[in-house]
Amino acid sequence: MKICLLGNSHSAALKIAYDALDADSRKALDVTFFASRGGGLAKALEPQGKKLISTDELITSHIGYTSGGLTFIDPEAYDVFILHAFGTQYDYEILDANEEAYYSKEFLTDYCAELIGRRPNINLLSNLASITSKPIYLSQQPFQSELNANLKSKVKSSKVDPPDLGECLKRFLAKQDHKNVKLLLQPPETIVDKIFTLAEFSVDSERLDINDQISKKSDKHNVRDMHHMNSKYGRLVWLYFLQQVG
Repeated sequence: MKICLLGNSHSAALKIAYDALDADSRKALDVTFFASRGGGLAKALEPQGKKLISTDELITSHIGYTSGGLTFIDPEAYDVFILHAFGTQYDYEILDANEEAYYSKEFLTDYCAELIGRRPNINLLSNLASITSKPIYLSQQPFQSELNANLKSKVKSSKVDPPDLGECLKRFLAKQDHKNVKLLLQPPETIVDKIFTLAEFSVDSERLDINDQISKKSDKHNVRDMHHMNSKYGRLVWLYFLQQVG
């Protein structure tokens, strides 16, 4: 199975986990990574003919490095696509404990689905779906780490019933005309308190290596980074993905 993964900094966990597999396992999965930090990749990749081409020289260099020399995405070369962590993050702001007005969980779920559709990075999904009918998995950005004590305290004191991100994403997709798109949610065993990631999966997370000065200076995220996950998390995402594809 030839897999094309398009990702941002969160794809580092998946790439490091993949690179650690034995040769036979890597051959069975056969993943090509096209990745860059932040939202630059989603903004730069545009459909030109039947390919996705980068309109940004820096992004082109990043995807050339992470893919092993490829500088564009040709859907004919792959069987399955994964869009990892583009516009699929949980919006913790809606749980603001200072909010005086009451909103039902149903309303907030619809609102979250609408917010997903407004995020610029989600445009990459439409761009890819416009040039291929092959399966595309929209992969969730991991929940923040439970080590984020301030955020956990805020959520605990909130009077808002947290909407389910999976349901939000389903409602977003229901409004799209993409019959070949499926969801790849966060592995259940990595989640705690519904909307946080267990601490063991965020400790010692590593940066996405794009062959720049930051990559050469340090491969580790700051210890206070609560957003990025480690290779243990990445391994479970791959196992969960394999369960989904059967």
